[in-house]
Amino acid sequence: MSQNRPYFVSSGLVGAPGSTAAAILYGATTTTQDLQIVAVRVAVESASGASPPSNGSVLFQLAVTSGTRGGGSAVTPRIIGQGSQAANTGWYSGSTALTGLTEGNVLWEFPLAFTGGAGWGEYFPTGFERYVPVSSAIAMWAAAAVGAGTDMNVKASLDFGE
Repeated sequence: MSQNRPYFVSSGLVGAPGSTAAAILYGATTTTQDLQIVAVRVAVESASGASPPSNGSVLFQLAVTSGTRGGGSAVTPRIIGQGSQAANTGWYSGSTALTGLTEGNVLWEFPLAFTGGAGWGEYFPTGFERYVPVSSAIAMWAAAAVGAGTDMNVKASLDFGE
């Protein structure tokens, strides 16, 4: 029997960041609800007329985040197990710029080739889930040291349990 309710949340497509890290997916726990991240997926996708920078990569980092969130587009996690209870945590996509946040302790990172169609997914073994305590915030950050290119997008998704 499951010890928590499993959910899936995605940033959707977010314009590729430049050399400064940008939050592309943000989540905040409540005063009564923690969560465990059990899987991460990241991708680079191209739009029409795309031109990725040559010899580039995008560094994705899942990190504890501080500050007061401004902007962002609300996203609703989907339950992926039995049941129908809505997630208690609040999630926002960087499809509309997320502001006021500071990247903190990195819990996971992966550099991905800056080319359309590149992707990576990883499930954490039992006992190695990324834990987010009550009254905390987490974000997936992305940065491309060589610049954003033209018509390039990034995407992040998480499986988590409450």
